[in-house]
Amino acid sequence: MFLTDKISEESYSQLRQEWREKVKHAEANLRDVKHHLTRYLNDLDIALILLTKVSNLYLRVDEKKRAILLQILVKRIIVNSQGEIFNHELHSPFAYLRSLVDDFQNLVLCGSDHVRSGSSTPTHPEPHTIAVEQFFEILRFENRSKLAELPDELVKG
Repeated sequence: MFLTDKISEESYSQLRQEWREKVKHAEANLRDVKHHLTRYLNDLDIALILLTKVSNLYLRVDEKKRAILLQILVKRIIVNSQGEIFNHELHSPFAYLRSLVDDFQNLVLCGSDHVRSGSSTPTHPEPHTIAVEQFFEILRFENRSKLAELPDELVKG
């Protein structure tokens, strides 16, 4: 537009500076994501290890460690008036991992045609449809500090 005299040199300079700032900001965000990516992947690894071992080891630990383990996994337990567990809400990244399992089970239950077509009804937003910060927030291990209170066998691969 500048070359064809549709905008002035001043406007061009201002737009160019704005775009430079946007590029700098995007590059800084990308560096930040790359920097924290290892931490998020480690959090997911620990969460997967914990989930695969929790059913076997829950019965082997004392009541205090069971309570800690439940605090790490579960954000909220909803009980009905009869005292029965009605529903629950998991901490991240366990809620994210649970939604991935649910989505996979839905695909399998819907049959191979559904899988081939690629259509699904996910219970969680796809990473490309939400902000990067929001996506990484659902991967963050919320109670990582409490892991130190559990036996090493619970969190080691």
